[in-house]
Amino acid sequence: MLTHPHPSGGRAAQRGAALITSLAIVTVLTGAATAILMVSLGVTHRTDTSVTRARALQLAECGVSEALGSVSVAVRGGNAVAPQLGTQAVPLTKGTGSYWVDVTSIGGGTYRAISTGRAGLHSRRLDAVFAARQSVFSYAIFAGNSSGDSDYAIELGGDGGQADRIVGDLYSGGSLQLTGDALVTDSVDVAGAVTGGAGNTGIFRAPPDVREENYSLTADFDVASLFAANGTPGTYSNSGTALQMPESSPAHIFRLNPDDRTTETSSTSKDDYFLEDPYEAITNFTIDGGGTGHTISLSGALGAPGPIGTDALYFIDGNLWLHNYQTRGARFASDGIDEARVTFAVRGNVYFSDDLELMDPASDGVAFIALRDPGVPDSGNIYLGDSNFGTIDHVSAFMFAENDFYDNNLTGDGSSSVSITGTMAAGNQVNIESDSIASDGTPQHTMLEVLGDDRLTTGALDLPGIPGFGIGTLGYEVVYWKELSPQ
Repeated sequence: MLTHPHPSGGRAAQRGAALITSLAIVTVLTGAATAILMVSLGVTHRTDTSVTRARALQLAECGVSEALGSVSVAVRGGNAVAPQLGTQAVPLTKGTGSYWVDVTSIGGGTYRAISTGRAGLHSRRLDAVFAARQSVFSYAIFAGNSSGDSDYAIELGGDGGQADRIVGDLYSGGSLQLTGDALVTDSVDVAGAVTGGAGNTGIFRAPPDVREENYSLTADFDVASLFAANGTPGTYSNSGTALQMPESSPAHIFRLNPDDRTTETSSTSKDDYFLEDPYEAITNFTIDGGGTGHTISLSGALGAPGPIGTDALYFIDGNLWLHNYQTRGARFASDGIDEARVTFAVRGNVYFSDDLELMDPASDGVAFIALRDPGVPDSGNIYLGDSNFGTIDHVSAFMFAENDFYDNNLTGDGSSSVSITGTMAAGNQVNIESDSIASDGTPQHTMLEVLGDDRLTTGALDLPGIPGFGIGTLGYEVVYWKELSPQ
């Protein structure tokens, strides 16, 4: 007898297969959904972590800011600096987070703040150093070491009457090496070490950011533009032919690219402006070391006072020289009723080959600011000395080089000393070579004497365009910071 499968049994098998397939699909979809959910939760967790970590850092920065204000207020009022702002057990709260700060003195009027911010389960810590906000012109010598050269040191030496002598404060963003009888009469602050003497170590002082001054736009007079408009060839007392300006012009105190000094002008990549007034005769007024000099009159025609020359800020896109073959030096004066008070901002280099004096040292003042030119590697420097004839004797000026100070043959035969009344300040380094061997084979040392002039910091003298000026009592600033690992 033949038998046949029951029709209902076939349909049951098909339904069973379909059920298995459906279950498999549901399982796959469930797994995929679970995976997507886990990925989503992971992304959400990482996002939450990132947000809370960023929030913790913001709270730590808030603590640094509050500690900076607390230190400034305390020091200004002559009060003790609070050692803590909040504590780990009882922190200060802000929004949904909290922070606390530990403040300690590290000497020389400098303070360290360790600030901890906490948000959720995350903590961030910052280490910040506060220093009194000061002008580089508060120091007789200032070397900011902006290049971060760990081997940099200001070197002072000499014996007996030839010993280097700094009357005022000194700052080195590296170290200081004193040998022989070299002397710094006042405070010594250094970031590194002091050898051969005493001083405050671990001190950080930031040079001013001269870009903030924007001299090309804020200056009273753009010298290059004035010469481009009205400069004409002229001569001056056997000092060659150069472009000159009318006596009524505020730029009449410069001569551009004189043809008797091509040795100097051919060595630079920019125009060279020489401080010399062709409307004033060379005279025999006293110059340290003897010799004749010429007057640079900041007044206009017929002795009329400014407003053009006095209390003015000049911007020079080029190099500025005090260097004349016929004289030993120059002096600033105002023939009008005002004092001679002027600042020269030079986007290039400043060269002092001759002496510079003031007609009235008690009331007059002059500042030279050497600025870097991004397109010229050798710029932002101040050079002291005469490459042909040896040392200069005396310069009375407030000087700041955004880059470096260099000597230029200061150790030539017969050079015994160079004296600065004012300031020698460099954003990077002060590099003055004082030791050499004379032509007869004997060692010699050219004494460097810097007599600090505090008239800017005391308010007795006001010069235009002084960069980053501020007296220590104006507060503190952050000079160093880094993030620490969480505890």
